[in-house]
Amino acid sequence: MLLVSAALFSATVAVWYFGRGLYYYQRGRSAYERGEVLTAERYFARSVAFAPDDPRPRVFLGRLAREWGDYERAGRELARAIELDPENAVALREMAAVALGRGQLDVARRFYVRALERDPRDRNSLGFLSCTLARLGHLEEARRFLERAGPGDWSTCTESALLAASRR
Repeated sequence: MLLVSAALFSATVAVWYFGRGLYYYQRGRSAYERGEVLTAERYFARSVAFAPDDPRPRVFLGRLAREWGDYERAGRELARAIELDPENAVALREMAAVALGRGQLDVARRFYVRALERDPRDRNSLGFLSCTLARLGHLEEARRFLERAGPGDWSTCTESALLAASRR
């Protein structure tokens, strides 16, 4: 009886402890969606503390770091997220965005392609792959991906790269 009680107590503590990671992740997502990025960062960090093997809060920590221009930290968080879940299309897309921000165009292209292999309908990956391809000089391929993506945040990037290439 004592052994059963101890096992039940341990299971309850484990669910509570690791459930805190999900709780903080969800709170971080809500704060991020409201634009409260510092609050979101704190919640995502707490989520990682409680559930270090969950890649989702690391993806958001990586995104926040990239948005703040801290590419080193973004790369570390996203590399860990990809290590934890190599099939995570969002983590792959975010790593591509870090590479694009660093000017590592071929690396960005490879990560966008990997992200699209996991989620072929991701408009962000389609659009920013278009931008990346245009900057690499693959103009026809860039136009095809831009057509598939439609208009979005990537449009200015792709169109300016296509315009610059056409002037050469």
